[in-house]
Amino acid sequence: MKRIGVDIDGVLNDFQNLLCNFLRNHYNVNSDTMSYHVLDDLHWSKQEIETFWDKFFSIVINTTKPVPYAIDTLTYLQEFYEIHIITARNYDVAKRTEEWLNKHHIPYDYLHFNCGNKVDACKWLNVDYMIEDSPYNLMALKKNHINTIKFIHPYNENIKMKLSANNWLEILDYFI
Repeated sequence: MKRIGVDIDGVLNDFQNLLCNFLRNHYNVNSDTMSYHVLDDLHWSKQEIETFWDKFFSIVINTTKPVPYAIDTLTYLQEFYEIHIITARNYDVAKRTEEWLNKHHIPYDYLHFNCGNKVDACKWLNVDYMIEDSPYNLMALKKNHINTIKFIHPYNENIKMKLSANNWLEILDYFI
C-alpha cells in the first residue's frame, strides 16, 4: 500500500494564524503571518520562549480545530493509502496531540513525533507523498526528490513546487 505523510501544524490546523492571534491577544505583539519564524523576530530568551510554548500549546490543543475538509479528504485517502502523521512536535506533547487527533476523528495509521527533519522521516518511512508547509522542509524535500504537496501559506508562497494546494479539496484532486 502506498503511503502519504501529513504534517500537523499549518496543514491539519491553521497554526500560523493561531500563533499570530495568540501573540496579539496575550502579549500585545503584532506579528506577521508572512514570517514562518515569528518568535525569532521577538528576540526572546530561551526561558521566555519555553514559557510561551507551554502556555500557547495548552491553549492550541484545547481550542484549535482541523482546517476544512482535512478529515473528509484523509478519510477518503485512507481507503487507498497508509496515512502517516509526521510532525516536528516532540514527545512532551505526544499524548495531547494524539488526544486532539482522536477528538476530531482525524484518520491516520501511524503517528511519528520529533521529525524536524522531514526528509529523513520520509525516506525512513518510504512515503510516496508528503503534505507539508514549512519552507525549510519544502526546500529539503524538493532537493531530495521526495514527492511533496505544498500546503500554501503566505510564508511559503515564494517556494516553487511541482504540486501545491490552497486547501484539502485541492489536495484531494491530486489523488482522484
